[in-house]
Amino acid sequence: MPQSLENLMGALSTLEDVESSRIKLFEQFSIKVEPSIQKVVDLVDTVSRKAGINGDDWSPLVRFTFFKAWICQTSTSMTSEGSIIFEDGTCFTRKQLEFLFINPDFVDALIKFSLSLKVLSKAALEIFCTAVVLNHLHSYINKKSKAFVNIYEDFKVEITKHHESTNDKQSFFDISEKISELDALDFQYRYIRNWFRKRWTKIKISTLFFENFGIARPVSMPKNPEGVSSVAEIAEFQKIRLWEKMEYIYRISIEIIADNIHKYIGQLNKEDTIRLLKVSLIKLWISQYTPLMTESSFAIGQNGFSREQLDIMYGPDFIDAWIKFTLSLEPYEFTPDEMKSIGIIALFNPIPGLIDPEGVQRLQDREIEKFNEEITKNHKYPNDLPSTFDVLQKVSELQVLNLLHESCLDWLKKFK
Repeated sequence: MPQSLENLMGALSTLEDVESSRIKLFEQFSIKVEPSIQKVVDLVDTVSRKAGINGDDWSPLVRFTFFKAWICQTSTSMTSEGSIIFEDGTCFTRKQLEFLFINPDFVDALIKFSLSLKVLSKAALEIFCTAVVLNHLHSYINKKSKAFVNIYEDFKVEITKHHESTNDKQSFFDISEKISELDALDFQYRYIRNWFRKRWTKIKISTLFFENFGIARPVSMPKNPEGVSSVAEIAEFQKIRLWEKMEYIYRISIEIIADNIHKYIGQLNKEDTIRLLKVSLIKLWISQYTPLMTESSFAIGQNGFSREQLDIMYGPDFIDAWIKFTLSLEPYEFTPDEMKSIGIIALFNPIPGLIDPEGVQRLQDREIEKFNEEITKNHKYPNDLPSTFDVLQKVSELQVLNLLHESCLDWLKKFK
């Protein structure tokens, strides 16, 4: 009989704080999942090498594909009741999964997807896992490449062999459709994961799990250089070293936002597009990363910065204003997509010098209407909470944050 965690849940239910209960269960979950990590690492390594991807490039792919690959590999351990039985016999029940992942609808979709993979033979499941990883490598290889064609052909062969050997009627299994379902699950998971990412300072898990589950790790404070005693020189040294930790993921995230913004721009002329991006892109960045800011820390990528470190890099004025902005949004529990929408609305805030200000205003009006429709549909607030939310007021606050951000990073200009 599998060992159940019901006793643990009983103990947790007596804790005063649901937050600490969920964190403790997450820590237990991480211990059980950790043995699976190497399997995913090996899979990504094998697929990447076969696809001809540079070793330096595939390392982050483990983190980006881990959850999806793990779902596929652990599907054989999912019971019809919605429990996961790990290799050591430990059982996480559906009730525990719902508490852990916060959203019962997500858990329901996760269970249904896992059970749908049980029609696959072991060989077909391995090929499907490979296809999942390959699908994530679209930025490196074309879907019409030989690697993709071979995967799909091998999958068809294995499906046919499995059904012939078991005398089963051949079930319809659309590999592309299943990958799309898995992508949708992964999108929901990233939102749930933010709950844990935001609380990275309170979570005690292994370095391996930190790295591959996308939970931030604390950035160590730089050691003071030898022979430097001036307070000003030490402060500048710390600022530079901390910024080096921030700069890479900062740049990458800005590039991703810029690449994805075209679908909102529409037919806006090139000159206005460039001007809006130059003036307002950071507003969108701030809006998207606000869910990971707390009064004492900030998580970005794999790095977790303390309040002290944030003050060193940005100064307290900007950080205080950002925290105030964050706290003002917490009662609404906006999803990442809704936070992104606030940033898009801020992006289209009319500014001087536009060639087509009316066109920009129409874009902003459109995004405001879409945002209001989404929050009305997605949230059931008590006491008519949505009526208290003024999105244009938040746009104004983002403008202030934008100016503070620009001012506090003036020190970087001398290093150009």
